[in-house]
Amino acid sequence: MTPILGAPEATWLQAARWVLEKAHTRGNPAYHDSLLATIVNAYYEVGEEEGVRADIALAQAVKETAAFNYGGSVQPEQWNFAGVGATGPGVPGMSWPTIRDGARGHLRRLRMYAEGSDDIYDLEILQRPLPRQYWAAAPNVEDLGGRWAPSPDYGVSIVEDYLLPLGDTAEPTDWSDHWAAVSIQKVMSVGLMGVSEGGAFRPDEPVTRGELAAVLDRLGLLG
Repeated sequence: MTPILGAPEATWLQAARWVLEKAHTRGNPAYHDSLLATIVNAYYEVGEEEGVRADIALAQAVKETAAFNYGGSVQPEQWNFAGVGATGPGVPGMSWPTIRDGARGHLRRLRMYAEGSDDIYDLEILQRPLPRQYWAAAPNVEDLGGRWAPSPDYGVSIVEDYLLPLGDTAEPTDWSDHWAAVSIQKVMSVGLMGVSEGGAFRPDEPVTRGELAAVLDRLGLLG
């Protein structure tokens, strides 16, 4: 069984690389790469605060959003990464004002399923009520089947089809021991820069004009 609560087993970088790969494999993601990296970062930061495994939540988000390609009733600008309240055609479900709020709404809902109590129930965060019979009803991902979604295999699918492949994502090797490794991870975690398709950052190569222009644009310094 796979507990929902705890520290993630996949690193932030593994998750970021996997999310980008899945998003582009599915077709035309709704968010650009730097925004996808920002989403992953929000999950890891809020997941630590909530005590919920961020890698599990991201695996579920990729399943629910068609790898951030969407295509159903939920719209990208809702920041609803788990289809909360989207119960059928024309029913888009809940909306959160920011990426971080959307990540917390998802993670807190998972926490309610895993260890629900009056102390952590907050409708302002959850947006959609969670009936009491589901509080602490799913301490493991596999328990989500028939609870979060009608299919009894829903949780098993999250683990086998998404979480395990995420954990198998290889780490890049050209910067992990570099003197600027901490700074490199920081600029990637906030979506300013990223790795190439082959997973290389090339930390000792000069920045091109195009790369610098992209960073300035993401910082909002270009018109």
